Amino acid sequence: MAAQRLPAVLSGAEEVPVAFSPAYLLDALTSFESPRVRLELLGTGQRALLHAVDEQGAAAGAHRHLLMSVKQLV
Repeated sequence: MAAQRLPAVLSGAEEVPVAFSPAYLLDALTSFESPRVRLELLGTGQRALLHAVDEQGAAAGAHRHLLMSVKQLV
């Protein structure tokens, strides 16, 4: 199984394993013009809501993207 780690600031949990389809994640990330995107997990290992944020971490713009996770095989 391939894995990729990305730099992130995690708040509210110590470590959360989650898997997304690389193609769908890339589509979601490239749909934003902002260089910073917040990924909010909506339940452990389930789905995520993505939205653009500014330098202070405040929501920037109305665009949202819902991303469904995939079941991990391990």
